[in-house]
Order: sequence, then C-alpha cells, then structure tokens
Amino acid sequence: MYHQISQKAVFFIENVTQKMPWQLGANAYEIWIFEIIMQQTRLEQGFPYYKRFLERFKDIETLAKSDIDSVYEVWKGLGYYSRARNIHETAKIVLNNHNGIFPDTYDEIIKLKGIGSYSAAAISSFAFQKDIAVLDGNVYRLLSRLTASSIDMFSNAGKKYYENLAQQFMLPHQGALINQAFMHIGSNICKPKNPDCLNCPFNNDCKAFQTESIENFPVPKKRNPLKPRFFFCVFFIYQNKIALYKRTQKDIWEGMYQGAVIENEQFDLNEFKRQFNEFNFDSITFENDWQIQKLSHIKAHFKFALVELNQKPKKMNSFHKISDIEKMAFPKIISNYLNQQMNRIIY
Repeated sequence: MYHQISQKAVFFIENVTQKMPWQLGANAYEIWIFEIIMQQTRLEQGFPYYKRFLERFKDIETLAKSDIDSVYEVWKGLGYYSRARNIHETAKIVLNNHNGIFPDTYDEIIKLKGIGSYSAAAISSFAFQKDIAVLDGNVYRLLSRLTASSIDMFSNAGKKYYENLAQQFMLPHQGALINQAFMHIGSNICKPKNPDCLNCPFNNDCKAFQTESIENFPVPKKRNPLKPRFFFCVFFIYQNKIALYKRTQKDIWEGMYQGAVIENEQFDLNEFKRQFNEFNFDSITFENDWQIQKLSHIKAHFKFALVELNQKPKKMNSFHKISDIEKMAFPKIISNYLNQQMNRIIY
C-alpha cells in the first residue's frame, strides 16, 4: 500500500506546475530561510517576504554580519519575531562554527537554533536529497485521513507514530519528490475545510474518504486556556519625536519596540512615574477599551495613551524621529495602534 501511494505521489508532483524554491535549484541557505518564513504563514503572504529577505541578505555571511534591527526591518509585518532572532543567531553560528557552510546532516542541522524536527527534515531532504520524511501540519492532516487514525498528532506518542508512518512512504532517492507531493496535496487539496477529495490522487487509498468520515480527522487539538496579561502603554511625544523602548527581557516580543509600558491589571500612576521619571506630564488618559492580541500561550490586553509634552524631558536618549517608526519592529497590537494614530502623531 505504502509504495503504491508513494508512486502516485511522485507522478503527481512531477506534473504540478507550481514550483517551490527547492524545485528550482535553491541551496541549503535559501531552503532554510523559506522553511522558517513559511512556518505559521500562508504561501501567498510569506513568499514576497522570502524574496525580499534574500535580496537583502544574499547569503549566510551577509546575514550573520548584519545587525538584528535590519533583520527585523525586513521581517516587519510577518509576525513571530522569535523566528527572525533565531535565523540571525543561526547564521552567526554557521559562519563561526561551520566556516559559513550549512551542515548537511540531519543530526547537525537540528542542533542549530530555531530548527526543529520539521525544518531539519525539510533541509535534509530538499537541499541534500536525504530520504527523510518531512511533516508539517498539512502532512499530519493528510496522513491522519489516509489512515483514518484517531491518534492525537499533538501528543509526543502521536508525533512519533506519524514520523514512523511517514517514513514508510519514502522510496530510495525519491524522498524529496514524495515530501513535495505530500506537502502540496496537504496544503492545496486535503485542506482543513472543504477538501477537494475528488481530485486527490489518493482518494482510492484514503480510509477517511472511503468511509465518508473526512470531517472526523484529524482529532482536534486539546487547547489550554490562554494566560491573560495586562499592559498600559504610553507614547510620549515631544517636538515631532516619540519615546520608544526596546524590549530586552527574555519574554514575548523580545527585541521589539514599544512605548513606556507598565504591566498590571490596574494602572498605578505613582509606579509609572517612578519607572519613567524623565518625563514631565500632569496626567494620562487611556482609551477605554482593552485591545487584545492572542499569542500561542498568552492573551495580551493593552490600553494605550498619547501624551504630548510641553516641557523638554530630563533625558532625550529614548526619543526617535517619527519617520523611524516605519523601520522599527513592533508587536502587532502596538503597530496597529500607531498606524491608527499616525495622523495625531505627525503634526
């Protein structure tokens, strides 16, 4: 059964006109960047970022010798900025520890920062032609429906089960083609909702389709409630400059910019003045409603305020030109607010 499906997969992908970077002779660096950008990102959204990234950072050495803010500038709007930090760190590791040459074995690749089992398998398969199964969310869904498996793919046992299952579809020297086919079919045909089963090359082999139970697979993930966190963010403006701070702590949005922020469920003016005593202001009026951004484990609540200062602050080192905002990376919720308020900020 497995080899028959694999042969169908090879035939299918060889007749697909849409080409991915690895089908166009991309090297390990380019495939690595593509795979990281495409995590949690749709192809139509991520591909322009991929092209711009390679235009700005043509190789590992260029990336490694660039500063993180320039990486954030290209990444801006893509989200999940920890990916950008990990890419930058890994580039420096490859340059310094591997003479700028990307490792060519799975065991070495997976040691690199920000590269998990999926990305390591993808790079090994597509860049170095290793017969290692590549499992992204689309492939997990496809395999679950093919086998009508109720095993939880989000559990450790489930992950191991699907890794072993996917490996059984590998054929000698054809692993890359099979991986490409499974990823393409999972993404474009075996979609989460309204899958195009009639045009799937595996429909005669798919247990879920044959038993008319497609909607039952994969088994839904059990989600834990998001932890609520509350932030009050104030933007101080003085003579067409805005006070911005980089988040340096090992926490959400590390390395990104924000206004003067205090984290608490209730706003404490005295504590805020103690932390930001360089500003001269009489009062702060926040917008009434909480604005919310959901992260993987966090539900962040923000209230914002703009304060135009009449007196020069004691320190000016935190102030930036308003025009610099376009080049700086902000959490999405803060970026949205600044965009909404731009007419008030520029005057």
